[in-house]
Amino acid sequence: MSGSTSTVEIRFLSLPVELWERASAHQESIQRELDILRGSVPEGALPQRLHTFVGSLNLRHGGSTDLTWQRLYDASERGEETIDLVVEVPRGIAETARDLEAMLDEVDEYCRAGDSLLTMATPPDQIEFRKWFLGEFVRQIERGLSPLSWESRHADEPSDDAHRSDPDRGGAGGRATVKFEGELDLVSAARLQHRIQQERSSGFQAFTVDLTGVTFIDSVGLSLLVSAHNRITEEGGELRLLLPRRLSSLFELSGLVEVLSPEFVD
Repeated sequence: MSGSTSTVEIRFLSLPVELWERASAHQESIQRELDILRGSVPEGALPQRLHTFVGSLNLRHGGSTDLTWQRLYDASERGEETIDLVVEVPRGIAETARDLEAMLDEVDEYCRAGDSLLTMATPPDQIEFRKWFLGEFVRQIERGLSPLSWESRHADEPSDDAHRSDPDRGGAGGRATVKFEGELDLVSAARLQHRIQQERSSGFQAFTVDLTGVTFIDSVGLSLLVSAHNRITEEGGELRLLLPRRLSSLFELSGLVEVLSPEFVD
């Protein structure tokens, strides 16, 4: 960490250069299309809100990562597969990373929901990269933790009973149970998303998402649960959400009790 109270050093270890390149190109493609749509959509629609958000982002942190991008471009030109980066950024960028991830999740839902865009929603490997990259700001700044390299990003993932399906009800129409423990946030949300997507791909239509072992959920985690609920119910399925009672006030204050109908367990 740097000695300044207003800035902090963030380290990215074994960053996959080619994946970063693809993720950046995909995001730029979506941004261009949304900019084209901006003048033909209602006030407050996503294209306008994203434009405002990006403008605010540039005002708050513009230029603070320019050198980082140049290092990545240089590494790409040299044909390097991975690169370790150290970048000094404003300490407040952790909150910005959370806001950006929530906005990009909404952009992906916008891509999946309609036919307004030619660009497809972000591919799973790029989503995982995005969540790892933005999550490192939160991990290192807010939590004071050591950097987690791209290669070891699943090292702290629970392994015992963290992901299971009911053995006697497998296949299309059956119920899948996904258990997740710890903190559900910008850093870890990709793991839960991946598990749910795995079960959807296996043909399950009913899901029990057991979060009784979760200790904390941030706005990104809440957004993921809403997105999963909407997608599953739109497909004619059902999502049963189990939560610890200590988190009931969070869902009541956010207005999600009526939306998600969670079951709170002591």
